Amino acid sequence: MINHLIGHAILSRKMGIFYMPLIYIPSLIWITICKFLKSKGKDINFYTFYTEFLADFEYVNSKE
Repeated sequence: MINHLIGHAILSRKMGIFYMPLIYIPSLIWITICKFLKSKGKDINFYTFYTEFLADFEYVNSKE
């Protein structure tokens, strides 16, 4: 989990002012949708959405 958050921090630095509309806001919407669907019994993977995948990807690539 902490690695994922570090990935978001890396993305934020790289994207600057574009981070909020392109990553942060869609990520908030996605987590809301995931929580709603999970409350309805759906099995959904939070990390498949592009914002979350990119955060994981950035963290892994920052270690190289």
